[in-house]
Amino acid sequence: MNYHDVLDELKAKNNISWLKLEELYQDEIYMWVEKKDFRQAAAFLSKKLNAPVSMLFCEDRRSCNEGFAIRCLFKANQLKKWIFVCVTVNENDARFDSLSQAVHSAVMYERAIREMFGIAPAGNADSRRL
Repeated sequence: MNYHDVLDELKAKNNISWLKLEELYQDEIYMWVEKKDFRQAAAFLSKKLNAPVSMLFCEDRRSCNEGFAIRCLFKANQLKKWIFVCVTVNENDARFDSLSQAVHSAVMYERAIREMFGIAPAGNADSRRL
């Protein structure tokens, strides 16, 4: 199995296609998806790769007129790759679907994104501050 097989299964089983796929380094894959597909793509990869969220972070790209980029990282041990699920969030609609119900390891990362950037993880039941 290679990462193309995993992404093909994501498309076949969940009808999710990536907007852009980048392999910037030999062991890093960046898969950009639509905002509506972010949660489902991350949940699929977590289950398929048997991997928790290794990191979930936000990048402020407003200086380039690109809003924010949310990146969710999974370590695919069997593939020897780091796979990022990425989504663009518009600053005028600063929210994304929470991953926390499907992938519990995302809870604290989502709270950090909300606190540092003001981007709301819609559906995250834990609204406490860090």
